[in-house]
Amino acid sequence: MRFAFRFRQGMKAAIPIWIAFVPSSLAWGIAAQAHGMRFAEVVLMSAWVYSGPAQFAVLVPLAEGKSSLQVLVAGFLMNLRFLPMSAALAPYFHGVNRLTLLLSSHVVSASSFIVPYLQFQKERQHTGDSGLTETTAGYGNLAFFLGVGSSSFSIWVIGSALGYTVAFGFPAGFEEALKFILPGYF
Repeated sequence: MRFAFRFRQGMKAAIPIWIAFVPSSLAWGIAAQAHGMRFAEVVLMSAWVYSGPAQFAVLVPLAEGKSSLQVLVAGFLMNLRFLPMSAALAPYFHGVNRLTLLLSSHVVSASSFIVPYLQFQKERQHTGDSGLTETTAGYGNLAFFLGVGSSSFSIWVIGSALGYTVAFGFPAGFEEALKFILPGYF
């Protein structure tokens, strides 16, 4: 299958993720602004870390001026969960070069893992031997994954920026109402 076709399939499959990411990313932007982060910091953290739970987990230590090591360790521990997710996806990307996989791994999230993983499982069950070479299937699967992951990533970063911006219109203390978001991730 063509890369663009599979990428669009992935984007379409990601629509439920987008719906979930909009309120979560808005909440992150609002909370980050309330804790004194600047706009560029919010956007860069959303793009660099791309992990709602890790971003929420390090928000208070950052605002309280905790050591960089403490913040990095907290974020690292929160993101260790992506290691087994990536390992579970790896067999579906047979033939894709390692640099491409390394760069693509940035858009792994719990949501961008489960949607492609279930899709690949379903396709494997329904098609069996599709006649595609493993490399062709690997690049097609990568396209699907990137359709899910990169579009969800974009929604997260844009939503974080919008959340930061709209936070200026909310009354002081509003971010306290957003504390339910973090437990929702687990």
